[in-house]
This record gives sequence, C-alpha cells and structure tokens, in this order.
Amino acid sequence: MNYLKQLPAVFVLLTLIPQLSAGQRLTLTEAIDRAVTASQELAIAREEVRRSELASTQASAGRLPQLDFSGKYVYTSEVMEMVQPPTTVDLGFTSVTIPGQELAFGDEHTADFRLQVTQPIFTGLGLQKAHRASQYEVLAKRADLRRIELKIHCDAEEAYTLAQKASALVEVVQKQVDILERHYADAQRKVAAGVAPQEMSARAELALQQAQLHYKSSKRKKELAFIALRELLDMRDADLEIVLDELSESPLLEFDPEEMVSRAFQNRAEFDVLRIRQDILGEFVGVQQASFYPSLVAFGALNYGRPGVDRFANDWMFFQTAGVSLNWTLWDWNKRSSRVQEVRVSSRQLDETREALESRVRLQVHSAVQTIDDARERLDIAFESCRLSEDILNWVGERYEQGIAAEIDYLDAVDDNNRYETEKIIAWADYYVALVQLKRACGTEDE
Repeated sequence: MNYLKQLPAVFVLLTLIPQLSAGQRLTLTEAIDRAVTASQELAIAREEVRRSELASTQASAGRLPQLDFSGKYVYTSEVMEMVQPPTTVDLGFTSVTIPGQELAFGDEHTADFRLQVTQPIFTGLGLQKAHRASQYEVLAKRADLRRIELKIHCDAEEAYTLAQKASALVEVVQKQVDILERHYADAQRKVAAGVAPQEMSARAELALQQAQLHYKSSKRKKELAFIALRELLDMRDADLEIVLDELSESPLLEFDPEEMVSRAFQNRAEFDVLRIRQDILGEFVGVQQASFYPSLVAFGALNYGRPGVDRFANDWMFFQTAGVSLNWTLWDWNKRSSRVQEVRVSSRQLDETREALESRVRLQVHSAVQTIDDARERLDIAFESCRLSEDILNWVGERYEQGIAAEIDYLDAVDDNNRYETEKIIAWADYYVALVQLKRACGTEDE
C-alpha cells in the first residue's frame, strides 16, 4: 500500500471555516513551488550537477585524439658556422687551389609552425577509469540534488502545517473570547438589574482577562510561525493568508516501522550517494594503480618552418614528423602505493558512514511512526472529547440561561470545550508533521 501518497495536500482543521483576508492567499502546493524557486541550496545543488557534467566531458576528452596548433619565432644573436680553409691539390703536372668557404647553419631568424595530433595508446586503463569515475560523480550529484529537493518540499510542508496550526489555535481562542465577552456583558446587566451578585461580574471579568491573555499569546506564536514560513519562501514583506479547510473524514493511517525502514534503505538519496561514492573510489583505485604501468602516446605533426630540416638551404619548407613517446615511473618512494592505500581507507570510511546512517534512519523512522501512533490515539480521544464538550457547553448554557446551572459550571464548560478543541488541533498538527518527518526519513514523496 502506498502510504505517504495519502498525505493531504492541505492540513485540515477542526471545523474551522476560513475567513476572507486582504492578504495574499497561499495554498500548500503554491508554498512548495515557491520554496523550490527561492531555495539557494537547491540552486547550488543544480550548479553542482552542471559542474560535474562538465568535468565528465573533460575526462572523456582525455581519451580522444587531441589536435594542437603552435607557432614559434626565435632570434639568435650568434649563428653556427662551418669554416673550410683553402685547399691545394697537386695534380703532378700542376697544382689547383680550392678557395676556402664559410657555411652558415641558417641565420639569426628561425620560425616554426606546427599542427600536431596526439593520441594516448596505453595508460594502464587510467584514462578509462578516470572517465567512469567522473560519470559516477554526475550520478552522485544528481542523487544529492534529489535529497535536497525532498528536503525543501518537507520543510515547506512542515512550515505551512505549523502556520495552519497557529492560525487554528488563534481561531479557537478567539471563539472563547467572544463567548466570554458576551457572558461578561450579560453578567454586568444582571448585576446592574440587581438579580445577580457582584462576584458574578468579577468572575466573568477575570475569565475574560485570562482568555484575552491567551489570545495575545496565540497571536504572537502565529506571527512567529508566519515569519518562519515567509523566510522559507523568500516572501519577507508579503501579507500571507493560508488556507484553512474544515476537518475531512480521511482515515488516520497506520504504518509498519520495519517496512518503512526497508523503504528508507531503498529510497533515501543518501544511500545512493554513498553507494556511488564507493564506485567512484573503486575507479580511483584503478586510476592510481594505472600509474604503476608505462604510458605510451603516439603523435604526428605537419610542420612549416624556416630553415626546416635543411639548415644549409635556410628556406621555408613543409615537413612531417611522427613518433611515439614512452613514460614509466620506476621509483617514487612509495608515493603511488600511498595513494592507493589512501583511497582504500576512504572506502572503509564510507562503509562506516553507511552503518551510522542506517542507524540514524532507523531511529528517525521509528520515532516518526511512534509519533503518528501517539497522535492518532490522542485524536481518537480528542474527537469524542470535543463532541461531548460541545454538547455539555450547549446543555450548561441553556440551563444557565434558565437560572438552573451555576455560573462556575458554565465557565468550566467553556474552558473544557476550548481545551479539547486545542488538544485536537495540536494532535492533528503533530500527526501531519510526523507524516512529513516519515516522508523525510523514507526519502521519497511517492511511497
């Protein structure tokens, strides 16, 4: 059964009818969308994904042929010359003198332009493993992005729910204040008419003052809840009005803790990140081990320069070069071995991190399920208590109007009704916040 899909889009509230407001009306879906748009943490995570994709492109390019163009001009103050002295050849009947000459190897000015292709032939699979590691890094960043997206969603739902809770509590206390104001006015009229003792008005005034203090406290808590919501949505100057729905008849949900733990282990993005990190470290081990092997690179170039290969002619000419280069580090005082061991230590650290995360997630899931069960039991009692307290308030109110019930009984009935309504709101808020926490612990919005 898909449990968390049944989490209502809007936190329902206790037979409270929404009132029209001049503020900006905001639904839960709009709040979540706004939180996603305003989240700098989410924007940074998206840039991290993009950066890892670019790094993967660079790693892939390292395995492919590389085409380079270079140019060089050099002026040299001295030029190498070969001097041949005069030579006399005796032919028997005569002799011939060959004059001496000077042969210069080029002149003071040399230039070379080169278009070269380079292709790695063998690197001990180091380049291939580095490329796979970069691809795994992209997957890890995307998994972390999914974690942050869920966090933003849950933060918005929780902040919205707490704002609804605070608004609902203000409505409940306001209802109590209205009742006690009417009662105080009625008590004053009866005392003025001489049909009720003075203490009746004093008790009504005291009860009204206590309710007004409670109302002011509830208003302050509501303001704090809305400040937190506006900060999350980056709407600090907005006058928000959230949606208050009547209590629906949706069933209260039950969860199997062990099943939820299993789902969390499957769906939490953190576990995906750790698994991918292990794959990355596995590739890094291969990269470091590849450094024990020689690297072989082939190259070929088209050159155009002066003096070219014929330094005596000293003319501009085209010529080609091609070859291979070999590089093999034979001894580095265990530098490469230490790098391999370092990567393996990091791998063991990830194993320990995963075990710690499993323990933490298991505790989060059990705590959320326990809070849901507790809130559900409190709601079962609160529903019945609210129904009875409402009936009692009506009965006592009628008897009080008839002069049969004592004033203290009426005030007690008002207090009881307010207390049970408050408990019901708190239990509902705890229930829905715990559902959000369970969704956060399970790591998915779809389960």
